[in-house]
Amino acid sequence: MFCVTRFTTMTRNMKTTMWWVWLVFMPAALDVEGFNLDVESRLLYRGPTGSGFGASLDFHRETSGGTAGLVVGAPFAQGEAAGSGSTGAVFRCPAEDGLGANSTCHRLPLQLPDAKPDQMMGATVMTSPIEDLIVRGDMVFGAPGSYLWEGISVAAGDLSGTGDEDYVIGGPRAKRIMGLLAAGFGSSLCVTDVNGDGRQDLLIGAPYFSVLGGPTMQGDVGRVYVYLCKPGQPYCGLIAARGSIRDTTAITGRTAGGRFGTSMVAMGDMDSDGFNDVAIGAPYAGKAGEGAVYIYRGSPGGLTKEPSLAIEASSVGTCLKSFGYSLSGGVDIDGNLYPDLAVGAFESDAATVFRSVPVIDVITAVLNVRPKVVDPETRRCNTDDGRRAACFTAMLCVEYGGHGVPDTQDFLVSVVLDGPLLPLQRAVLKQDTPQLAMSLLKRQTSCMMLEVHLKEEIRDKLTPISVEVTLSLPQQLITGQLSPVLRPDAETYLSAQVNMSRNCGLDDICVPDLGVQASGSTTTIYVGDTTSVILDVTVSNRGEESYESHLYVLVPEEVDYVGAQRMETNTPAMCSYTAAGTGGTVNCEVGNPLKADSSVVLQLRFLVANLNGSRPFLDFPIFANSSTPDDISTTRDNQVVFSAKVVVEADVTVKGVSLPRDIWLDSSSVQEEEDNQDSTNDNSDTDVDAEPGISQIKHVYEVRNHGPSDVGQTIATIMWPATTEERSITVTVPDVSLKNQQGYCLVDNATALLCGSVEDCYTISCIVHGPVSGDSFVLEITSAVEDVQRSSVGNMTQDRLVSSARVVVMDMPYSISPAALPTAETNLGFFDRKKVSKEDDAFDAHDRELDSGIQEDEDGAAVKVP
Repeated sequence: MFCVTRFTTMTRNMKTTMWWVWLVFMPAALDVEGFNLDVESRLLYRGPTGSGFGASLDFHRETSGGTAGLVVGAPFAQGEAAGSGSTGAVFRCPAEDGLGANSTCHRLPLQLPDAKPDQMMGATVMTSPIEDLIVRGDMVFGAPGSYLWEGISVAAGDLSGTGDEDYVIGGPRAKRIMGLLAAGFGSSLCVTDVNGDGRQDLLIGAPYFSVLGGPTMQGDVGRVYVYLCKPGQPYCGLIAARGSIRDTTAITGRTAGGRFGTSMVAMGDMDSDGFNDVAIGAPYAGKAGEGAVYIYRGSPGGLTKEPSLAIEASSVGTCLKSFGYSLSGGVDIDGNLYPDLAVGAFESDAATVFRSVPVIDVITAVLNVRPKVVDPETRRCNTDDGRRAACFTAMLCVEYGGHGVPDTQDFLVSVVLDGPLLPLQRAVLKQDTPQLAMSLLKRQTSCMMLEVHLKEEIRDKLTPISVEVTLSLPQQLITGQLSPVLRPDAETYLSAQVNMSRNCGLDDICVPDLGVQASGSTTTIYVGDTTSVILDVTVSNRGEESYESHLYVLVPEEVDYVGAQRMETNTPAMCSYTAAGTGGTVNCEVGNPLKADSSVVLQLRFLVANLNGSRPFLDFPIFANSSTPDDISTTRDNQVVFSAKVVVEADVTVKGVSLPRDIWLDSSSVQEEEDNQDSTNDNSDTDVDAEPGISQIKHVYEVRNHGPSDVGQTIATIMWPATTEERSITVTVPDVSLKNQQGYCLVDNATALLCGSVEDCYTISCIVHGPVSGDSFVLEITSAVEDVQRSSVGNMTQDRLVSSARVVVMDMPYSISPAALPTAETNLGFFDRKKVSKEDDAFDAHDRELDSGIQEDEDGAAVKVP
């Protein structure tokens, strides 16, 4: 194989001509992971400033087995003789020394008697391999001329398939091939077999190819045309001469001005995959237009469409320009049996050598697990902390080989257990490390045993436990020391699975038959009730084992979940509650597995104190499922709905007290002193007004809502006595006070009303908003009682005055209608007594004794207490 690149007119500024390497275009910020070309441990050589060092270069070995080096042309170097001017020079750089010092490259003592200034010595350099023997005396050289530029590039190879050497000459200005005008088609040539069919193929560079389509023109993008010579097809390279480019594969650059295809070099089989590879230069591509080189791998279909490696000048770590202007490759300079690559950057007076590293092939990689089915309840392995654990073993066996690889090699083994379930992995390595090491011998199979322990609490017992193993090589530790790499498509990822034992029949597929039954502590729920509602739910399995069995209860929006109890063990159930916008869900674990012909009873507790009375029923949908679904024909009983009726109801009561309970009236002023004395003796039950014959009386009514529901507008009607039947006593218009609630009261005093055909009464009407459950309001009614006859009587007299209260709830603040609106009523009485003269004092004392035994009953009536 033979690749040559020539340039047109090289000047000091080197602006008129660019060289390109054929490769697939990559963006300006290309970042493609390399394969076996070591970019980090590069060798960098520097030439004299302004010498154009790197405009051309070639690998060279002086003798068989001798020292290898790099020959570099510097066409603008100053001559060695005084006053000789810029004659150009050629330098030799040893491969083992590339630390960047100028002294590492030595100028070759080329004695040219007719050397002249600006002769550009070193514009092209080429060396002859020591292994080659001259069997023919033919010489081919290019003479581009002034117009067609035929001969600007020359290449040789067996393109005819006859076994004879053929020559290819580039003429960028010849033939005017449609679509290639001004593209520089033929500026660079390369002959090599890229598809492994035994026929050499032809690559032609067109570094000035421009992309004309799109909103803007991209000039000097560059392109490389690949002509695959098929067996039986002679002179495949002549297709271009006939003016046709249809039977080619084109690889186009995408960086405007990058001049992709300026230089090309056949690398040989640099990755030891049986196909030759090619390097292509684009000296003005890359992030800042500093240049880039791309490596394309050969394959049965020709060159790959994407490069396996893209080296930009910025990644080399030093300021380089026109990186990729010249290339040399296909020669092993470090003796590791892999070809290396040299790249020139003449505008920076630099040359860089990149060395290939050996490629390791994984010949055998096997991962086996034993047993393939493990019982989580059988704990036969010891853990480091002294416990017993269910376990299994994984056996990894590996063999490696490859061209030029070391006889011993360390491998790193990364192990991931239950990768898809992380971080809820169910197993751990006994070695307690995710990465292990294996030391292998070339072409010998070595094995490693891994012991895997199952965790105690495992929920998912259906999904197999996965064991994933990834093989890799240790990172390079010493700068400058090259380490081998694994082939990218090597079998470095292995996986195996272990199932957990289950009682699922011969087919190992569990088909349970779940059923759900539910009952409640009540089927009627009162709005405002603060007691708990309890649901007893039974989940049964009449089929095969049910794994990851769960019970779900959908909770209505106004209901609060409290907790759950497992009845057979009297322990808290494993339940969780998830709130949602319109309620929530209780999720309870009921068995993993829930064995065949078994059942679980859960008692779930809820609070319903926040019911707003908007719905007549509360529904609790309940269902059970598992990761092993039921047969479709048995799923009907997997769900049930517990429904409770919602009722609004309130217990409203009214009670009262008279203050004081008794009043004493006397028409005689003589009695005032005695009344005061009597009042001193029994002031808890009597009241003496300062004015004879007049006393104050107060009735206090409490209306209380005992719940559980709230009430709305409530009307309390009080019938207040105005006089006695004999009309000897009158009661003034009452004064009414409302406490504890919002509302108002009205007294109808226009006319006296007949109260139960006994007395005339005033009507008091109070309209109150509420009360809510557990609250109350108080009515205080005050009047003056007067003895209108003011006459002394011979006997003690007793008159009973009674007020009555009736409470009616007019509505309740709910959408649900109550069965009946609450009502309540009561009567409240008091006594007035008239006293006689002093001579009847003994009788009076007896009367007080009788009076001390009188109390009110629940309705406010007077009763005798023995």
